[in-house]
Amino acid sequence: MIGYYILDDKKRIVPCDDFSVLSGYMGMSVGRASHNGVEVSTVFLAIKHGSDERGRPILFETMVFGGPHDGLQQRYCTWQEAEAGHESMLWVLTEERDNKLKELGI
Repeated sequence: MIGYYILDDKKRIVPCDDFSVLSGYMGMSVGRASHNGVEVSTVFLAIKHGSDERGRPILFETMVFGGPHDGLQQRYCTWQEAEAGHESMLWVLTEERDNKLKELGI
């Protein structure tokens, strides 16, 4: 069975059996950033995309669009994990860019 979820006012996941309610939640942005043609986007999926090792539903996703890491993704179970994952992805991409610039002497 496919699991549908919405978020409460504290951004905690709540099971939902009414598909018509999901449209207000699907793709809800947790974070979005772009730099030099590369975009990092983290969203609430609203539909379960598997479970983690503890059995929690995977409901959030960070994706990279553009650049050498186009299509790179990470998935999470909670809003807080998704926020941290978004920031972590930004840090990794920025750190990698900075290291490449140092190699080039820029």
